[in-house]
Amino acid sequence: IVVKGTMRATLITMETYEEEDLIDVFLYQNNDNELIATTSTPSVVVGTYGWVEVKDKIPHLGVFVSIGIADEVLIFKEDLPAFKSVWPEPGDKLYVTLKVDRKNRLLANPATERIFEDLFEFAENVELNETVKGRIIRVDREGAVILTEENYRGFIHYTERDREPRLGEFVTGRVIELKENGTLNVSLKPMKHER
Repeated sequence: IVVKGTMRATLITMETYEEEDLIDVFLYQNNDNELIATTSTPSVVVGTYGWVEVKDKIPHLGVFVSIGIADEVLIFKEDLPAFKSVWPEPGDKLYVTLKVDRKNRLLANPATERIFEDLFEFAENVELNETVKGRIIRVDREGAVILTEENYRGFIHYTERDREPRLGEFVTGRVIELKENGTLNVSLKPMKHER
């Protein structure tokens, strides 16, 4: 870090440094508008995506996620689904990148399904009723999209679930169709004879 002029940042670290030492830090402005420098490496930065855990949900504001630094980062409610019932809960995980708003606040921004297209694998050799597990990456009126542990894209129609899953929730379902384009249709309901 090179400090110029009157710029000052609070350094958060577990190490001891001498004057004139050169160190790599991550700079951000915290919720109190203080400039913070940390030697902790965040799991995501501006322009890259990664999985982060939801730590808190505040209905009038959004959700806070942990990126591996002392402060949690906000995802504004405008960047979350319209219905709060499908907002992520603490413990859920989201695929996000970072952004800085007009007030220089560090914010997290969830990936759109288009961002996931580079992660999707073509599903083949998948059997009907095979169990799949994964995270919900999109929710809307028609249903939800799951990214399975194998990186397959699965669609869960609203008729194939007993309740609407949350964004970022880890779910277990079963394959009800393997489509020609290599994607899956998934049900979160048990088979009829198990119901």
